[in-house]
Amino acid sequence: MNEINSTDATQGQGLRARVEIRKHELQAEMDKLPPGAPRLDLERAIGTLDGLLTGDLDNIPPVVAAQLSQWLEANKHLAEHPAAAPPAEAIRVVNPFGGAFMGPLEAPEKVN
Repeated sequence: MNEINSTDATQGQGLRARVEIRKHELQAEMDKLPPGAPRLDLERAIGTLDGLLTGDLDNIPPVVAAQLSQWLEANKHLAEHPAAAPPAEAIRVVNPFGGAFMGPLEAPEKVN
């Protein structure tokens, strides 16, 4: 995958901003799902965060800040879409010993 995730891309910004950006991304992924499609991983991540984002968010206590940092790290790859694999005909196998492969590769027979 060539894209950098938002958790790494927003490094250096405030913790609150980084968490809110990631939360919005996960909510956007939930919104893309067809009605009734379960995504318990997304629901759990957003629900956990909702429990942490309470109180004075301008002065996040150290214990909550640690939990938010852990949440960011644990969910930074959630809902990422892997890069599409190349079509099978585009994959070329090269024989390091020269010549063409004549069929499926098989283990050489043991000689006693």
